[in-house]
Amino acid sequence: MAFFSGGNIDVVKLAELAVQELSMYAIAKQMGHSISGIRYCAERNNIVFTVCSKFKYINVDGVKMTTNDACESKGFKATSLYAWRVKRGLNEQDGFNAYVEYQKTKTTKHPVLTVDTCIVKYKKETYSLKSVCKMLGLHVKSVDTYMRQNKYTQASFDRLCYAKGKL
Repeated sequence: MAFFSGGNIDVVKLAELAVQELSMYAIAKQMGHSISGIRYCAERNNIVFTVCSKFKYINVDGVKMTTNDACESKGFKATSLYAWRVKRGLNEQDGFNAYVEYQKTKTTKHPVLTVDTCIVKYKKETYSLKSVCKMLGLHVKSVDTYMRQNKYTQASFDRLCYAKGKL
């Protein structure tokens, strides 16, 4: 096996590309050399390079951070950001800024219903859905699934009670 001597690699051009924070793959593709040859030459000449470019970096309030960290700091997930920005054809930075503005304007007009917050009537009394499930001996998770699919309406709760023979 031959030892790589790093010949024919332009160190000046390598340093310029490394300053642009390109990955080893991108530098090797532009210069026409192997990734291992570029890495060896950079290490030998003390050129700082980006090891991996799988992460996209975004400026958030003047701080450069990965997309996941930026989304986490603003209170949403990177997958929702990606889905929102791709539909609109925006790049990472512009999409992030626009999505943050969109999140600020987004409001809920009605309360979010869950098993704990849903109030239903059972035999002319009002109960929370969870307490009625315990009182009637119903499995809370299956009732939650059924009610969520039927938008937590009183009529769907009445149908469920009728079907279970609890009415």
